[in-house]
Amino acid sequence: KNIWLEQNMQARRNYVIYLIVFSGIFCLHLILKLNWVSTMVVSVVSLFIIPIHVKLERLRKYYGERFFEISLYLDSVLYAFAKEGKVDRAIQDAKSALPQGHMKEVITKALDYMFLTFDEVEVLREGLCMIQVEYPCKRITDVHEFMIHVEYYGGDVEKTLNLLLLDKNRWEKRIKRMIAERNKQMMDIILSVVVSVLICGVIMYLPVMNIDISQNVVVQVFSIVVIFIDDLIIIKAQKYLAVD
Repeated sequence: KNIWLEQNMQARRNYVIYLIVFSGIFCLHLILKLNWVSTMVVSVVSLFIIPIHVKLERLRKYYGERFFEISLYLDSVLYAFAKEGKVDRAIQDAKSALPQGHMKEVITKALDYMFLTFDEVEVLREGLCMIQVEYPCKRITDVHEFMIHVEYYGGDVEKTLNLLLLDKNRWEKRIKRMIAERNKQMMDIILSVVVSVLICGVIMYLPVMNIDISQNVVVQVFSIVVIFIDDLIIIKAQKYLAVD
C-alpha cells in the first residue's frame, strides 16, 4: 500500500512538473513570437530534458537528506555515548533519534550484526564499518574510532568529546553556509536566464520600419538556440548544486 501511495504521489508530481514546463513553453511562444513549428520542436525536446532536471533536483534533495542524517547522527551518538559509555547503547539511542530513512535502516543492520554475530573478534568495529561504508564521512569515522577506543581501553572522554562536538558544529555551519551560497547563485542564474529571454522578447516587439522579423527562419532558429542554451545553463547550475 505504501509503495502504491508513493508511486501515485510521484505520478502527480510528474504531472504538475510537465504542466508547469509546458505552460512555460507557451509563455515563450508568446514572448519570443515562436511559430507553432518552433514551439513543437521546443516541446518535443523538452520531453527528453525534463527528466534530467527532475533527476538533478532529486539528487540535490538526496544529498541534503544525507547531510541532515549525518549531522543528527553525530550529535545523537556523541551525547548518547557520553551518557551511556557503551557503543551499542549509543548506536541504539542514535537510531531512536533519527527519522525513518536510509541511515536508520543502515544502523538497524549494523545493530543486528553486533547483537547476532558470535564468531567474530571485533564485532563492534565491523558493525560500525557498515555505517561508514554507506556514509563515508571522515567525522563519522573519527567518532567511531573514538568510541571503540574508549570501549576497549577506557579513559577520560570529556575533553575529546567536546573537541569532536566542536569540530562537528564548525563543519555543519560551513556546509550550511556553502549550501546557502550555492542556492543564492542558483537564483541569480535563473534570474539572469529570465532577463535574457525577456530582452530577446522585447527585441521582437520593437518596431523596425514596421517589419515583423519574428517569423524569419533565421530568427526562429536562433530563438530555439537561445532557449536551449539557457536550459543548459540551468542544468549546469543544478549539477553545481547537487553536490555530496
